[in-house]
Amino acid sequence: MHNNDNPFKIERLLVQEDGMCTNPTLNMSLEKALFPFFFPHGCGAYDGIGGLSPYLKQIMSTLFSIFTLYPPYLLLMYQVRQAIQLLNATKHLCLERDVKRLKRQHPQWSKIDVLRNIMKFKLPPSIPLTPQWHHTQFKMLLVMEENFRMPHFFLTLIFNETSNLRWKEIEDIENLVMFFNNTFSWKDCLIACVALFCARLQAFMLTYVLGGESIINLI
Repeated sequence: MHNNDNPFKIERLLVQEDGMCTNPTLNMSLEKALFPFFFPHGCGAYDGIGGLSPYLKQIMSTLFSIFTLYPPYLLLMYQVRQAIQLLNATKHLCLERDVKRLKRQHPQWSKIDVLRNIMKFKLPPSIPLTPQWHHTQFKMLLVMEENFRMPHFFLTLIFNETSNLRWKEIEDIENLVMFFNNTFSWKDCLIACVALFCARLQAFMLTYVLGGESIINLI
């Protein structure tokens, strides 16, 4: 909602689940409203065209940028993406019906209790990190164990960012990010650290597990 005295001030912004404004004439989104300094010329933000996932994939691939070095922005876009996944996987009407049914069956439950029950039993396993997703992953592990037997060797991969044995790339990340801000460290480079760990893990899998060069039997 615009302020009549100051048309550039937004007092209230009603948005849809994908962060786009419900008023198309406003040309404003949650992303633009909360992070206007990312888009000083009013362009470049997600406009609802082409899908949110491709947009996020593109901006998250720009390591050491304003998008990947600002945790509040990462948190917001993650929440928007989770909301879209939830709506795509579950009908809104079904969730409302579940809420009404639980309130009727358990009138003493608080709103938080109702939401916890829905998260545990109603959210589909297609949404990562939900209880049903974890349950599905566990069943898949049981199937793998039945078909491939238990491994002879368990290997734990850690980021190892604090000890003297930490990866050389961690020092490279810190040296690079200090060009932007001398108070930054590897802890401020969340996306870069995730990309580094994924690259190391994939290289290990291709070389020693899937590449046929394993010398330690099943891993």
